[in-house]
Amino acid sequence: MKSTALCVAGAMSLTLAVGACGNDTAEDNRSPSGANPSTTAQAPSPAGTESVNEVKVSMRIGQTTTTATLTDNATARAFAATLPVTVEMSDMLERELYGPLPDPLPTAESDRQTDYQAGQIVYWPPGPGLAVYYGHAGPRVPEPGMVVLGTIDEGLDAFTGHDGPAQVTIARAD
Repeated sequence: MKSTALCVAGAMSLTLAVGACGNDTAEDNRSPSGANPSTTAQAPSPAGTESVNEVKVSMRIGQTTTTATLTDNATARAFAATLPVTVEMSDMLERELYGPLPDPLPTAESDRQTDYQAGQIVYWPPGPGLAVYYGHAGPRVPEPGMVVLGTIDEGLDAFTGHDGPAQVTIARAD
């Protein structure tokens, strides 16, 4: 009788522990539109994915090439694996160039933020999109926030003053 009670208690504990492992709710990963994209859930880095600490990238916009340093987080590592990529970007709110990425990137809730600084390259999960902030004006970024991919090292002025779409090609710097 005593051993049966211990077995039942152990089975219940195991059931609770296993159930808690998959306890993501639809609300946790919902985009502003109410959809539940799997791309907003935290995803582990693929085996063998290098750290992007101090990885330099070049960003060509028109006839100008700028340089940037990627941030070391899972989203930036996934972004680095997609390079080179060309994004058609347009001005938004006279503070950023923004354009859609071809595929979503994994994000971690802990890496998201709603504040930004001029010179930041960020990933906007609901887009999925890429933004380069060249100024600091207007409201904070709405929830679910964005993930900083990197920072422009030089040439930030190349991102200002665009009346129409601009092609931006991002590649690893040699």
